[in-house]
Amino acid sequence: MQTVNDHKIDNHHHYDKVFKESLMLFIGKTLAFFDPRLQGWITQILSTEVTEISAKKAFADLAFLLSTGKGIHFEMELDLSLDDILRFAAYNIELTRMHKVPFLTVILTLEKPTITKYETDCHKFEPIIICLKDRDADATLQNLQAELKNGELANELELIYLPLYNSKSGKTKLDLAISAVNLTSKISQKNLQNKLQGMLLMQVVEYLTKEEMKKLLEECAMVLKGKPALEAFKELYGDTGREEGKIEEAAEIIIKMLKKGFKVAQISDILEKPIELVQELQNQLPEPK
Repeated sequence: MQTVNDHKIDNHHHYDKVFKESLMLFIGKTLAFFDPRLQGWITQILSTEVTEISAKKAFADLAFLLSTGKGIHFEMELDLSLDDILRFAAYNIELTRMHKVPFLTVILTLEKPTITKYETDCHKFEPIIICLKDRDADATLQNLQAELKNGELANELELIYLPLYNSKSGKTKLDLAISAVNLTSKISQKNLQNKLQGMLLMQVVEYLTKEEMKKLLEECAMVLKGKPALEAFKELYGDTGREEGKIEEAAEIIIKMLKKGFKVAQISDILEKPIELVQELQNQLPEPK
């Protein structure tokens, strides 16, 4: 499916790296907030490497072992097709063979799929399909804010998926992404902050436009001053700004941050740009009336 993310960070590798480095967040959590059929706590992250009939290796997105003794095969697919259903059915069978436990397949989507199962006289595969647009973004955001005000989040996974939920009040995906990223600053554990920020950035880059990603980085600059944000910025806009067109893009972002009241040293540090460049752009701004 063609999406708006023509700027998409190069391939699945970068996204997958951040996600896999953050897998320990899932240990001790439950996915029952998605669907009551997903009862039990996640006790172990399982290998997702499967061998297809063609003898090529492939990877399911995530696989968990639950305290109930079942496994969960977890996939994210924005536009679900019959080919996807058949591929996930093959993953389910292979994961069951590998780990010797029955697996539930859970597919997260952004749109209501036209196909939800595959059934013949010999086979039936009916995964649990969760359309994230059916979830209430406004209520979830209020709950997350209340939880952080009283201490810590009950389940960090809700924060990661919040930008994909539906807002009845009219909040856009960008609005929700900004809210989600800013909420990470309320988390006391710095390591957890960085992991959540990395997962959020790699999640939203899949469906925000390049202009929306720039807006996200500008609005959340003070929160995203750790390694995950800087890596994402470099991937999207270039490391040094020496390539043709990169200097103009960097200057545009710096000027917007100056107008929002960021200090020269802050901008230089956050964007890793020479302080002389930021000062020069500051001098070009008209005097406030």
